[in-house]
Amino acid sequence: MKKKHLRIISVLNHHFDKTILKETGGLLVCEQDVILSRIQLRRPDLAYFSGQQIADSGNENELIPEFVIEIISPTDDVIKVEEKLIEYFKAGVNIVWHVFPEIQTVYVYTGRKTVKICTDNDICSASPLTDDFEISVNELFA
Repeated sequence: MKKKHLRIISVLNHHFDKTILKETGGLLVCEQDVILSRIQLRRPDLAYFSGQQIADSGNENELIPEFVIEIISPTDDVIKVEEKLIEYFKAGVNIVWHVFPEIQTVYVYTGRKTVKICTDNDICSASPLTDDFEISVNELFA
């Protein structure tokens, strides 16, 4: 993990720690194996699991995060990034953030065709999952 990525993950976790999601037992987990289908495993940079999902994690069902954050490096293959996005939504993920540190931009997807591109003082939000996990792009990259 690059130093720049660690800083971003730290900032995001600091904001997450102040949310209702955290208070109700949810976790924002770094690089957790996520089995999206019988043949596809992914390891997102950050994945949100609800308190209920964590409580139920002892059963045999695979846990699909409701919210995923991927930090995109300049060397990441754009086709592979898009393939992951498709896989996440097909598996039931509700929100995907693509964080681009090099250009200080965040793409907030609430569907494969529904994206908000955030820069500068724009607010990145985990809505409709929650209204209290949000951060401005400037704050994320400060």
